[in-house]
Amino acid sequence: MDTRIGLPATLAGFEDRARFLIAIDEQPMGTTDVEWRSDGGLTSRSRISYAGQTLETSLEIAPGDDGRWREIVVRMAPGTLTVSREGTSVTRRFGDRSSTLETPELEPNARFSPDAKWVLFRSNMLGPTYLFAVEVGK
Repeated sequence: MDTRIGLPATLAGFEDRARFLIAIDEQPMGTTDVEWRSDGGLTSRSRISYAGQTLETSLEIAPGDDGRWREIVVRMAPGTLTVSREGTSVTRRFGDRSSTLETPELEPNARFSPDAKWVLFRSNMLGPTYLFAVEVGK
């Protein structure tokens, strides 16, 4: 198994299916069906109807050979969002726009402060790499 820092955890080795019913005041509004496959793949489809309008969305996670996600595709009314990963490089595409993010050795390195009151981690989620501290709630 590849344990390089910066790679996402494997999604393989688990499987399940579920249907979630969406209701307001016991009035059915829609459903979400989810299937998580043992190879790490996931498919989710949602359908919500209200006031004569219907919204349908889908999410698909395609795993690589190692069970880590390789591609995520979200289909929704405004268009399709595709997120692809190769190693620690992630590319997002929506319509004619795209961006690439490199994440080696950043977010996976969270640590607790010595008094266990803070979680500290480095991230480039704002562009440059910063050290973040998040207070742990009780």
